[in-house]
Amino acid sequence: MTVIFGNNTCLFRCPIDYPYVFNNMCVNRCPKESAYVVSKDSKYNRLHCSAECPQMMFNHNLTCVEKCPYGTVIDNKMCRSQCSKHRPYSCFFQNNNPCSVDIHEVAQKQTICRELCPKNMFTLDMTCVSNCPSGYKYLNATCVYICPNDFPFVYNNSVTEDCDTDICVTVTVRLTCTKSCPDSMYKMNQMCLPACPDGLFTVSKTCKIVCPKMLHLKRHTHIPYEKYDLVKSGWSTYWRKQNIQVGIIECVTACRKNEWILNSTCMDTCPNNTFFVNRTCISECPHTFNFIIQRTTVIKCSLYYMCEKLYRYWECLLECPPGTYQFNSTCVYECPHFTFKFGNSCVNECPEAQRFLLQSKRTVSRWIQVGWFQKRLSKVNHTVNAGFICLKSCPPDKKIYNFTCYDQCPAQLFLNGNKCVKECPPENPYKYKGNVQWSCIRYCNDKESFFHNGRCTKNCPLPLIGYDGLCTDKCPDGFIWWYEDCSRNTVAVIWFAVTFGIDIILLILGKDILKEYFTVLHMALRMKTHQTEMTKGRIEENITKKLSNNTGQFRFGKKTLVLAVSGISLTFALGYFAFFKLKIKKN
Repeated sequence: MTVIFGNNTCLFRCPIDYPYVFNNMCVNRCPKESAYVVSKDSKYNRLHCSAECPQMMFNHNLTCVEKCPYGTVIDNKMCRSQCSKHRPYSCFFQNNNPCSVDIHEVAQKQTICRELCPKNMFTLDMTCVSNCPSGYKYLNATCVYICPNDFPFVYNNSVTEDCDTDICVTVTVRLTCTKSCPDSMYKMNQMCLPACPDGLFTVSKTCKIVCPKMLHLKRHTHIPYEKYDLVKSGWSTYWRKQNIQVGIIECVTACRKNEWILNSTCMDTCPNNTFFVNRTCISECPHTFNFIIQRTTVIKCSLYYMCEKLYRYWECLLECPPGTYQFNSTCVYECPHFTFKFGNSCVNECPEAQRFLLQSKRTVSRWIQVGWFQKRLSKVNHTVNAGFICLKSCPPDKKIYNFTCYDQCPAQLFLNGNKCVKECPPENPYKYKGNVQWSCIRYCNDKESFFHNGRCTKNCPLPLIGYDGLCTDKCPDGFIWWYEDCSRNTVAVIWFAVTFGIDIILLILGKDILKEYFTVLHMALRMKTHQTEMTKGRIEENITKKLSNNTGQFRFGKKTLVLAVSGISLTFALGYFAFFKLKIKKN
């Protein structure tokens, strides 16, 4: 493309005296309305006049340049030696940091003037920086070398970027000025620390060399603390957050309820071979404390694991508490197996006045572990035998054997009254098998009148016979079997004579009626056989003729016939039943 010069001459380059191009013509200077010089085409090295510098170019002495010279700053698209008072803060733009409002507006590695430093950047001597230099502190958005009086304390503040749960890409530790230390930190001089250094004590979140007199007790405790560790994995690195416990020593006025005192220090447990008295661990009990007792409590397994364990310790006592017994100089919950409980003491043998022994029971607690990761202890109660107590006599509901009180008689023994015996006495000769145990009884009740195999029964099982409340295989001398039990011979003879007499009388009174009865019965059976030869009418006529001569007698003996037949039938039935039973008994 050519330009016009002088007498309408077309040139590729303007002359040296007319180096600028304006409206496609070579001029010696740019007019005021287009005072900025821009080099647009490098091929012909032409300088064009423009009303303003294009994007990504800046005014340097009316010349548009892509980058301001070294030692200058960009202030409102102009290259200046320093920032103006309207934009006093200089910001060096690199790596796409937020110095420029539009990253496409400014080339990299240039200093830009701004009214205020952008977010996430800090002010250092009117300069915007991403991080304060070493030795400087962070105060809001400013870097200071010394914290001011109204922000006297300093603490390490960890700033994380691009985090996913406990893993972060970037972690920056900033020494920050603050009015007061965070609640989780402790003051030492002007520093805020996650914990006081070893050898120092804490008083109201402050580190002290010694505890004051009013806080004469010390307590070792642990507090949570978060820290980030740099981890290298292959070609990549990242930061991992860890929750740890930091130990401190507190100055306190009193220990907690579940703590012990040892050398002015609050302890979770007393050391071995020490005793506990008045919340204090001592090497031996005072002379006024005559007894010791072993107690059990639950404590944490360790600092880092949420679990529990049992801790047993010895306590000094003036006297044994209720529910315990004195054994030598020790208070025990149970007397040893070779001793007995007498009052609140364990004795080798019971006194003569209280020689009865009763097995006592006690509810004890057993600790079991529950949970898989967080192993907790859970208390389970159960009842156990707790040795023998010396008594004057057994309780009314107990059974006695060898001066020992039992709930039930031991095996192979029988209960006679409230005593257990090996054999039943004559006054209670029968061994009765109850639902729970065997007892000695005198006789069975009325409803169950016979005794057999330790049981009372209503009827003796065959082939046994009931006699005198017992089931036996035969009747004794002078007795015969009579209807399920033994009766005397005279009773049986009288009964048989009376019955036989009645039968003879009934036979004499009703002999004619019986004769007619059997005659009619015989004729009826014959007529049934010859039913094909005779009609029904002829059969009735024949029966009427046969009985016409005995009509009066038949009518007169109806009641007598019924009575006779009934008596004879009853007699035969009783006789047959008695004979059958007797035969079975004898067999």
